[in-house]
Amino acid sequence: MKIIIDTDIYIDYLNKGIYEDILLKDGYFKYLAPIIITELLAGCRSDEERKIIEKLNYISDKSNRIVLYSPQDYIIAGNILNALKFKMGYDLKKSVSLTNDVFIAIAAWKIGAILFTKNRKDFRAIQNYISFKFEFVAQAM
Repeated sequence: MKIIIDTDIYIDYLNKGIYEDILLKDGYFKYLAPIIITELLAGCRSDEERKIIEKLNYISDKSNRIVLYSPQDYIIAGNILNALKFKMGYDLKKSVSLTNDVFIAIAAWKIGAILFTKNRKDFRAIQNYISFKFEFVAQAM
């Protein structure tokens, strides 16, 4: 099964060691949306964390598991963001990460992957405009 793991789950794994069951489960073919690497690197607090994330990117790239975007994907993203703003009342200036979430959703849609995320609200809203699957992961204790 193809999956994409959202940034929030990687962060919890790196900081708290949780969600190992998702990250290491056999039978999951993990793909990356490039923006996830960007978000993870932006939040690095040490050279060790940076090396782990760069290794994740390297392995994903060598395995051809990075989902690349086409010019049409940017048009789709812009239309989704426009609809979220004008039809659903999202304030795009206050939710910069929403653009990243739209691109993560597009990556899942493009390859037919299931997205694992803790962000039910925004991905459910995005589903109104693009058909992709996601699995909500409850906050671990």
